[in-house]
Amino acid sequence: MAALAAEGLARLREQPRSRWLVLGGLGILAVCVALAAAFPEGYSIQRLRDDAEVAIWLLAAGAVWAYFARSDWRWAAIAIPLFLADVAAQCWDSPEIGPAAREGHSLEALAPAVPKAPEPRRVAAILDWDQANAVLERGWEGVTGYGPTPIDRVLRLFEATWTGAIRPPRQINEDENFPRFRTDSPLTPLLGAPLIAANREASVPPIAREGGVRLYRLPALPRVFWTSAWRDAPDERSYPLLAEAAHGAVAVLPEPLAQPSGPPLAPVAADRIEVRPNQVTAILTAPADGLVVLLEPWFPGWRATVDGAPAPLLRADFLFMATPVRAGPHTLRLTYFPDRLLPGIAIAILAAALLVLLCKLTMQRVDTRSTGGYFPPP
Repeated sequence: MAALAAEGLARLREQPRSRWLVLGGLGILAVCVALAAAFPEGYSIQRLRDDAEVAIWLLAAGAVWAYFARSDWRWAAIAIPLFLADVAAQCWDSPEIGPAAREGHSLEALAPAVPKAPEPRRVAAILDWDQANAVLERGWEGVTGYGPTPIDRVLRLFEATWTGAIRPPRQINEDENFPRFRTDSPLTPLLGAPLIAANREASVPPIAREGGVRLYRLPALPRVFWTSAWRDAPDERSYPLLAEAAHGAVAVLPEPLAQPSGPPLAPVAADRIEVRPNQVTAILTAPADGLVVLLEPWFPGWRATVDGAPAPLLRADFLFMATPVRAGPHTLRLTYFPDRLLPGIAIAILAAALLVLLCKLTMQRVDTRSTGGYFPPP
């Protein structure tokens, strides 16, 4: 790092115009930092201004270092503490790094009570820190922690279990990966998690435990089920209907469906469900025309087929998905492939090709004006 810095300082000494360009760039960055601190736009004002103060000091130190651009190797070595100070300022409030050996076995004692793949194995974890993400490490399907909760609708449904209302979308400025839902909320069965891991006592005996962590049964709708009735309502006014939908007799749609709704009947669970990476397959028999509700978070990239033919996917029950079916036996397959993956790969290949071309053009224009005087003679 010091050698690269010394070479850069040599170029600044030989080309005064470059020095002023660097100083101008640092000045523009300082103005941007000051504007960010002056207009926090929902961020924590005090924390943002503390970070801005550190950034201004680092930019000022960098400007002094670039302005004088001395040929002394010790001046070039100042780049090292400047870099370390920048990293320290960005990471000072990051979580501490601790021993990871125990994390590899977290919740291991609960595994025998969880169904084996490819059966649905969704487990809600109301736990702390590393244990909250152990569900993902165990290969189970989580409800909280890293996984579903970066989806805004999941967060809003969790919040509705506490507030009794679906709030409008809003900007997210903090880490939202560890929210918790209210376990006794009337909406909880919609999560489709028949098991819950918690570190507190409940009114029912646990079916398994590991230290202070207990595994309980949780009321849940089937992962895939048929329903005969549906209602339409805007998201912000859908909470009363969602509480009814949590019993499975009705589905809540954001827009009216051309097909007329039938009378509310008890839900009919799929006869067989297989959950594999990026795919859910269900075999079920619909007693009459209706909807098959899939308790998977609605997200761009999901596609459905019914008996091998493409089928429309509707957003249902605020967060989940549904598809219309006729009476009779059906095989439903839900597959996921990100819509923007292939365009992203194409852009990355194009950018890499342009970078290679730029490197070749640059190598043909070697600048020999720098004498490398920052190294002492042998």
